[in-house]
Amino acid sequence: MKKKLLLLLMSTVIVLSIQAKVWRVNNTANSRPDFISLQAAVANASVVNDDTVYIEGSVTPYNSSFTMNKRLVVISTGYFLSGATGNTGLQANSNTALEHSAIFIDSLASGSKFIGFAQGASGFFYITPGTDNITLERSQVQLYFSGPLHPLSFVCQIGQSVNAISLIGNGLQPFMLKIYPLPIAFLPAPIKLCQEILLVL
Repeated sequence: MKKKLLLLLMSTVIVLSIQAKVWRVNNTANSRPDFISLQAAVANASVVNDDTVYIEGSVTPYNSSFTMNKRLVVISTGYFLSGATGNTGLQANSNTALEHSAIFIDSLASGSKFIGFAQGASGFFYITPGTDNITLERSQVQLYFSGPLHPLSFVCQIGQSVNAISLIGNGLQPFMLKIYPLPIAFLPAPIKLCQEILLVL
């Protein structure tokens, strides 16, 4: 009986220790968050694959360019929280959690999901070669892909360098999007195979 009880107790401890954790990010003074930026959360060894990071609204934009190298679910406040186009009065905190930084999505972050994420004019997502299964849902970001022909010039070859990128409920401005699904060897070097994609609702 004691062995069974000990085995049950050990199994419970193991299951609880491997469950994904939820973390809070807030850069407002006296808010007692786990971290003050998404960069700090990603860099922390306690934050592991499949954890969820909530980025809370703030009057101060988040400014921390970094490389994301963990598979995380990042949930933010969304956008259009106030003003003429917003859902005025429906939020306890109408501040957007605005990221004014460059976020480089590494292949180690494949499978990550971003929900309600908003970036300012100086911020952008850069999805590096070999990164797959990234989901952007109800977000407002500037999105760049990279391909093998011009890896430093915001090039995109869908199906060649990045796969299964889901853009759900964002709305694309099609005049900004050019996609060539295969390498085109005869194009001169400055030609970008996939230009900026601006995601707006």
